[in-house]
Amino acid sequence: MAITLEVYVQAGCIGCDRARYLAQQVSLHMPATRVRIIDLNLSKGISNPEVFAVPTFVVNGAVRYLGNPDLQDLLHTLQTQNG
Repeated sequence: MAITLEVYVQAGCIGCDRARYLAQQVSLHMPATRVRIIDLNLSKGISNPEVFAVPTFVVNGAVRYLGNPDLQDLLHTLQTQNG
């Protein structure tokens, strides 16, 4: 199963630059993972009703982190999505 990581960010968010960096690192370390950065300033609304703060990391449709996780923890979470 393909893994999808959605990272919700917006302007003025203190941790969102770090969130963008983490998303970039996931793309480098796990190129088969679909990574989407969703900038709430540019989108027409939140596609996941469970997202109420930024940054938020959503893995395969489920909120996994509110705020920025440690990179190694994030990679481990994604690696374990395939069973």
